Amino acid sequence: IAELLESRKAAADAKATGDSSPVLPGSTVLSHLLYGEQANSGRRHDITEAVWFTFKTGVFAGRDTLSKVEVDALADWLTVLVDLLPPGSGSDLIATSLVPLLLAPTVAFETWDSAVSGAIEQLKARDPHSADGDGTTHEHLGEGSDWLYCADEQEHIRGYTCGLWTTFHALSVRAATTAGAPVGDEAADTTTPGQVALAIYGFISHYFACNACREHFLAAHDEAEVRALPDNGNEVALWFWGAHNAVNSRLRAEDLAPSDGSPAMSPDAPWHMPFPTARDCASAQPANFFEGTCRSRAGGYDTDKVWRFLLATYA
Repeated sequence: IAELLESRKAAADAKATGDSSPVLPGSTVLSHLLYGEQANSGRRHDITEAVWFTFKTGVFAGRDTLSKVEVDALADWLTVLVDLLPPGSGSDLIATSLVPLLLAPTVAFETWDSAVSGAIEQLKARDPHSADGDGTTHEHLGEGSDWLYCADEQEHIRGYTCGLWTTFHALSVRAATTAGAPVGDEAADTTTPGQVALAIYGFISHYFACNACREHFLAAHDEAEVRALPDNGNEVALWFWGAHNAVNSRLRAEDLAPSDGSPAMSPDAPWHMPFPTARDCASAQPANFFEGTCRSRAGGYDTDKVWRFLLATYA
C-alpha cells in the first residue's frame, strides 16, 4: 500500500510538472495491488473513500434541503452501511453522527455538512494500523481523490464509480453471508439481501453523483424488478454482478465507437471488460479452486464459480 501511495504521489508530481511519462499503467505496484495479498485492503480503503466522498459532496448536490422521500432513502442507505460496512470504514461514526440527523422530517445542508466534516476528522485521526483499521491512511477523505484498488491515471474510468461499485458488491455479498443466521448469532438481526438491494436502488435514484450513470441504471432496472429479488441467499449479489457487467458492456461499446467524434478506444484496452476475468478467478483462490476460470464449458459464466469469486473478493 505504501508503495502505491508513493507511486500515486509521483504521478501527481509528474502531472504538475508537465511530465507525461506513465507511472501507474501496467506497473508492478498496481498489478500487485489488484491481484496480490493487499487487494482486499485496497478495496476496503476505497469503499471508505467512496462512502464519505458521497456524504460530503453527493447528498446535497443541487439542493439545499432534503425532502421526506430523500430522507427516507438516505436512512435506508445509512442503515445498510452501519450494518454491513467492512471494519475501519467508520460505520460507528455514521451511527452516532449522521443517523440521528434523519429523525427530523427534513435535513438542511449546513447541519449535514457540519456533522460529516466532524466525523471525517475523527476518522482521519484514528490510527490506521489499529485492529479496526484497514492498514491505510485517509489523508484526503471526503475529497474523492485518494484511490488504491480503484487507482488509475485515467480517473474518469475508475476512481469514484469504481469505489461505489466496490461498495455495492461488498454490501450485497456481506448481506448474503449473514442472511438466515440462526437465532442467537451475532449476524441474525442484520440487514437482509433484499433490504440491501432496495437501499442501493434508493441511493442510486437520489444520491448517485453521476447523472448519466443514474439515468442509464434506472432506465435499465425499475423498482419492481429490485423488489422481486429474493430476500435471502446470494441472488442479490449475483444480480448486482450482472448489472455491473451490463454497464461495462454498454460503456465498452461506447468507447470502441464514440458517438461524439472523439477517438475510439483500442480493442486491446482493458477498460470496462466483463468480470471476473480468468486472472481474477485464479487470484481470488488457488488456481485449482477455479481451474483458472469462472466460465462454464459452454463458454458463459458459471454462477457457482462467480459466487465463489465474489465471496472471496468482497466478503
